[in-house]
Amino acid sequence: MHETRKKIIYILSAIMLPIFSCMLLSCTEAEDNIEGNRETTVSIHITTNGITDLNATRVRGGEKAAAIENGEKGEFINTLCIFIVDAETGQIEMKISPDLTGTKAETGDLVDYTSGEMELRAGKKNVYAFANWDNTESAEWRAIINKETGDVITENDLSFSIDDPASKVDIAKGKYIPMSGKLEGIAIGDMNGKYFDNNLISVVLDRLVGKVMITVVGDGETDIDINRLLFLGTADNVTLFPKAVGDSWGEITFEKEKGIDSGSGVELSANRIASNSAGEEIATFYINESYRTKSSDNEISEKGYTLMLEMERNDNYDKYDGSRYVAMTMTQDVPRNYIFPIKLKLDSYDIELEIEAKTAPIDFTEEVNYYTDAEWHEDGDGYYMITLRDITSSFTITPKLIKNTNDVSEEVRDGVTWEWTCMDKELQCTPQEDGTLNVTGLTATPNYAYNFIVEVSWEMPMNELTVRHSRRYNVRVVLKEGNIQLR
Repeated sequence: MHETRKKIIYILSAIMLPIFSCMLLSCTEAEDNIEGNRETTVSIHITTNGITDLNATRVRGGEKAAAIENGEKGEFINTLCIFIVDAETGQIEMKISPDLTGTKAETGDLVDYTSGEMELRAGKKNVYAFANWDNTESAEWRAIINKETGDVITENDLSFSIDDPASKVDIAKGKYIPMSGKLEGIAIGDMNGKYFDNNLISVVLDRLVGKVMITVVGDGETDIDINRLLFLGTADNVTLFPKAVGDSWGEITFEKEKGIDSGSGVELSANRIASNSAGEEIATFYINESYRTKSSDNEISEKGYTLMLEMERNDNYDKYDGSRYVAMTMTQDVPRNYIFPIKLKLDSYDIELEIEAKTAPIDFTEEVNYYTDAEWHEDGDGYYMITLRDITSSFTITPKLIKNTNDVSEEVRDGVTWEWTCMDKELQCTPQEDGTLNVTGLTATPNYAYNFIVEVSWEMPMNELTVRHSRRYNVRVVLKEGNIQLR
């Protein structure tokens, strides 16, 4: 009898144990699941992302370096709008449009914002934050900002591009940098949440633009005046949020002539580069987030951005008079929120010329002489002068090389183009494909001077740039009476 009771108890225990275990497990799982009808207290913290230097170095030294990495005055929040959305339905559960009157936001200097506590239903949420959208003139963005609690934000609502936001930024006039940020799929009510601690949800705002900072270093000899700056090849629109790698970039288009022109809105912060200057920052401006490597146009995707500087005449003489520097950057992608510092050194280059001159003495036996004494003269606009005998009947100018006056080892002989212009209309000037210039029709008058302009172009690497130099030189050939030292 007792043995039978024992067996029954054992059997019941064996049956009840897994049942009881299942009950415990079910309770544990139920506690881990988020109950949709339960509310929890949260706060939202919004902050602007730090600016990253593409070259991974501080673009300026001293005390200002850290400030630039974190953003400068006016590069932060002016207006702000936050949406907390049910991740499943897309319904807006909370809209936060804080009144920022009397704060640093009035001058675009509010770095971060923390809301007060609010009650939300537990569950998966998406948080979208936007700042400084007004000046983009985007109807799609405005439509989102106008949504209210209870409305729905769909993925399609967020899938649009903003037309050229960089061109609309003018901090001095109160037109601040547009920003966006999002955090999706966060678990509200889960105290072990991955994205926040103590129910404080943090969302980072990214500026939709990048910033280019151009510094020019002089040649150590000559003051340089810069007349015009061009920066070409940037995207003409950006998406509301950054695209993930592998997504289509069809809506990001590039135009070869699209960019920044100092003659139309971008002011040069320094026009003159002093000869003894270690570097002058001539321009800082914003460009749209641009990914040339993701362009479908092979011609574009294999190249960087084009930077062009045009020089103007100095008060005295100027070796750079009319010169043009065209640089192609090796960097192809400028993400949003990045600084792209460019340092361009304007070295002084001399040209070496040789003249083969034919003379016609009284006996009419033609004589050929060679002259290589082209000397730089600093009066007027500056020019190279070669002196010939006054009985010269014709001559040929043959360019030899381009030489860096600051680095004698840097000579350029190949890949140089020479384009000649004769300033004296009575001359017969015949340029050749190799850069030589044949000149006839001379007037045998002592001390008579013939003037020429030669545009010289060549390409060289410089730091992260491939620089296409284009320089203009004045050349003067003088017929002088008497014996001239020949080569």
